[in-house]
Amino acid sequence: MPTTSLLEVLQRIEKNIGEPGPRASGFDLKHLNKNLLDCTSDPDHERVVISYTKGTGQLSRDRKYIALDMKMFKLDNSRHGYHQGVWKALFTKVSDLAEVPCPPVDPLDQPVGPVDDIDPLAETKAIWDFGRGNAVFAVGPALSHLVVLKNQWANFSVACSQIITNGTGLFEGVHGLKQSLGATRLPPGAENVMFDPTKEAPPFEAMTIDTFRIVWPGGVPKDFPDDF
Repeated sequence: MPTTSLLEVLQRIEKNIGEPGPRASGFDLKHLNKNLLDCTSDPDHERVVISYTKGTGQLSRDRKYIALDMKMFKLDNSRHGYHQGVWKALFTKVSDLAEVPCPPVDPLDQPVGPVDDIDPLAETKAIWDFGRGNAVFAVGPALSHLVVLKNQWANFSVACSQIITNGTGLFEGVHGLKQSLGATRLPPGAENVMFDPTKEAPPFEAMTIDTFRIVWPGGVPKDFPDDF
């Protein structure tokens, strides 16, 4: 079955929402990052950075933790460093992962309730190392969800909402927020083996897309690259 790369998806989106920018090598990060400035509240102090990762996850024997070891890429598919992190489970049974909240109720266009409380099923800590001494650290809760497909395979996904605690190099002294959306595809029955501490903990393939809203209290460094 043919697959569509993230780059192809982004190019398709850009074509649908506006005129494409210059394409020196198929994808222009400077053009994209210039557009991302429109997503910032304060261009003098804030930047939005997007990257994606691919790698492996490894569960602990007791199934309480997952460690990620990931290669990180820019949106033009060039290497952008590495990502490592730890996920800690807050749930006690696999069925907790498959629960779906009730749909939201009206009103959805007024500043009033009700708004349901959704408890995270995991906590996380991680590093995104962009190389040359430039790294970002973050911690925060993660929504974790399991969808069993009609073919009996399953999609296990995680949405991390993290606070940036500190950074190094270009990110020295930064704060802000970041989001990670991760997923892995599981063969039939693997979700039970995956979280069964009586069985050997298998490694699994994983991928994430990460959005950083980075704030420098003293201002964005003058040498921060336009195509970061």
